[in-house]
Amino acid sequence: MFKSALALLVLLAAFGGFAAAQSGADRDDLEKRYQAKLEEPFAKRVPWVLELEEARRRARVEGKLVLAWFTRSYRPCEPCIAIERGPLESDWWVEVCRGVVPYLNVSARLDEKPDQGMLIEKGGRYLPYCIVMDDQGRKLAELRPVSRLAVEAGLEEARLFRRLRDAAADPKNEAANASLRLFKAIRGDGPLDAERMEELARTESLDAEVKARYRQHETLLAIRETFEATQKVLRESPELDLQERRARLEAALYPHLAKGSSFRIESNPAMFLNYAILATRGAIAAGDAATAKRGLEWIETAERAFVPEIPSRADEGRTEREVFEEKVGLAVIRAAVARLAR
Repeated sequence: MFKSALALLVLLAAFGGFAAAQSGADRDDLEKRYQAKLEEPFAKRVPWVLELEEARRRARVEGKLVLAWFTRSYRPCEPCIAIERGPLESDWWVEVCRGVVPYLNVSARLDEKPDQGMLIEKGGRYLPYCIVMDDQGRKLAELRPVSRLAVEAGLEEARLFRRLRDAAADPKNEAANASLRLFKAIRGDGPLDAERMEELARTESLDAEVKARYRQHETLLAIRETFEATQKVLRESPELDLQERRARLEAALYPHLAKGSSFRIESNPAMFLNYAILATRGAIAAGDAATAKRGLEWIETAERAFVPEIPSRADEGRTEREVFEEKVGLAVIRAAVARLAR
């Protein structure tokens, strides 16, 4: 009981619940920090709405979605700042925001500021946090706005979710309800076993976009199964050194790449990159120039979309992309692909 109460006190303190107990000097400092956040360049680039009710009203009137960015002002948030001083100042961000209602939520530890505590209400457990909502304020998708592709993929998912949910409002529409259940299962919101998902996928008049996503989901599962099965074999072969283990994993994934097996990058960016990198190395080892070229193109596409050129938290002075490229040996992969092409 005591631990639960203590956890609640910590949570309230973190999100502005104790503003009334603050001294005048503390409140003045928090007010200055809040105003400074609103004066930052990213906050001037687009016409942010600071109150969710107003954002919802505009979304209803304009027929748009709400794109919400959650940040804080009461103390520095380095991950927030990295994106706010990079992608959120870009021209493409301004263009994207013309098609949505941009909503800015700033946790300030000042109760009188708009929508304090909204982060938790919308499912946020960290900062920064970026989601897409409908005009009722319901969360449709979560995204990391590090590139235009990442944001547009999130908006595409949100529009599909909204369309499916609207259609499924009619309980007699079996196809719509099956489509919604399958879509939610694919993205992890409504767990279903493989047999039940396949059964739903066979529903007559199933939404075409959901069916396409399901087929890509099957591909993802097949690649994951190969990866896990190979890892199991390698765990049972302690005599193999690290280089040989990696080579066997690359060789196991290469056939998937040779067949052109792929899945939506945004559904699992980390897995997509791991698959593309390992399978491309496998193609290089096999001397398959065409497959190696395809794999490199996939790596670079995923990198542009989900590995941002923002300051690295792990390596001061370099960007996340620079650290990523060095870690995976991307320069070596590019050189090898170029040699095969000659």
